[in-house]
Amino acid sequence: HVAYGVVKNKYYIIGESHMTFQGEKITTEEYYLLTLVAIANELFTRDRTEADIILAVGVPIAWYKSQRNSFREYMLQNEIVEFEYRFINYKVKICDVYVYPQSMAATNTIDVKTGQHMIADIGNGTVNIMQSINGAPIEKSISTLLMGVSTCVDDIVNALSEKFTGAVDENRIEMLLRNGCKDDNLIEATTKDIATKYATEIIRKMEKSGYRKGLMKLHVIGGGACILENFSELSKDETVDFVTDLRINAWGYEFLASVQYAKNRKRA
Repeated sequence: HVAYGVVKNKYYIIGESHMTFQGEKITTEEYYLLTLVAIANELFTRDRTEADIILAVGVPIAWYKSQRNSFREYMLQNEIVEFEYRFINYKVKICDVYVYPQSMAATNTIDVKTGQHMIADIGNGTVNIMQSINGAPIEKSISTLLMGVSTCVDDIVNALSEKFTGAVDENRIEMLLRNGCKDDNLIEATTKDIATKYATEIIRKMEKSGYRKGLMKLHVIGGGACILENFSELSKDETVDFVTDLRINAWGYEFLASVQYAKNRKRA
C-alpha cells in the first residue's frame, strides 16, 4: 500500500515500488526511512506517538564484521527523530542500536542446538549460507551470495518481456513463486523453468559450503524459502525444514536484543 511520510520537511512516497538491493545499506537514505516507517507502525499498534527505543537490526552474515559498525552509526545518525507518517506525527529517541548477523540470529528461533545443521536464508537481495554443529557456526561454511529472490524475479520478467508486449506484473510472478505453478500456460511454464534453475543453483552453492543430503538437517528460511519448496526435490526430503516467515530474522534480533539489554542492565 502506498503511503506518505515527511522527514525534515521532505516528502516521501512509501510502498510505490520495490527497493533496489544495495550491498552497502548506508549508501542511501532508503533503509533509514523504511526503519522509521517500521517504528511508526509499531507505535501505531500500541496507540503511541512518542517513545525511547533500542533498535535491533541485521546485516548479511559474511559482511557482519566489515559492516556492523558503519551500519550502527548510520542508524544512530539522529538521536531524536521527529517525522510524520500517514498524517500522524511521531517523536522517537533512538537510545542504542544492536547489530546482529542475519541467519545466525535466526538460529535462536529454530532448533539447531544439537547435531549438524545447514541454514540457507534466502532474502530479496542475498542468500546467506551457514553450517553449524551443536549450535556453533562453522566459519569456513559461511557465505553471502548476491543471488536473492529479486534476481530470480528479474530473470523471469525479462524472459516474459521477450515473449509478450508490455510490462509483466512482478506481483503475479511473486505469487507464482510463493504458491507454485499449477497450469501449463506460457507465463507459468516460463516461471517454473527459471525458478527451477534458480533453486538448483542455490542447492549447488549449499553443497559447495558443505551441505550433504541425509548427513545434516537443512533449514531453508526467509521469504525465498518457498522457491526451493515449490521448485526443487527438497520438499520430498524429511530432513529439510522450510520456514517461510519473512520475520524469522527479526524474531531472532528481538530475542538477542532482549538478552543483551538484560546483560547491560546488570552491568549498570
